[in-house]
Amino acid sequence: MIFGLALLGNAANLLIFTVGRLVRGRPPHIPVDGVLPAVPMADPVPQALILTAIVIGFGVQAFALVLIKRVYQTVGSDDQDEMVTERQGQGSGPRTEPVEVVKGQGGEA
Repeated sequence: MIFGLALLGNAANLLIFTVGRLVRGRPPHIPVDGVLPAVPMADPVPQALILTAIVIGFGVQAFALVLIKRVYQTVGSDDQDEMVTERQGQGSGPRTEPVEVVKGQGGEA
């Protein structure tokens, strides 16, 4: 799952690079004697978007890694099919019986 997230993030970054028309060696600087930069220049917006996407991708991957580790510690397995059959076997579905509320406990004044 982590590998899939990384692959998907990198594919999206490559798509943004492709759409942004990457031009090598032509930074968007205006020459001293000019008014506009040279015509085939690199667009800084896709580069900024990709840098942001890389940081967000690392955050999502770290969160997914911690989440998967916590699920493994709690359930004892990382197999989704096994988790589903274990849950169905224990009958730990949603609660249908009413919950009794006991008043007068919990330090009420």
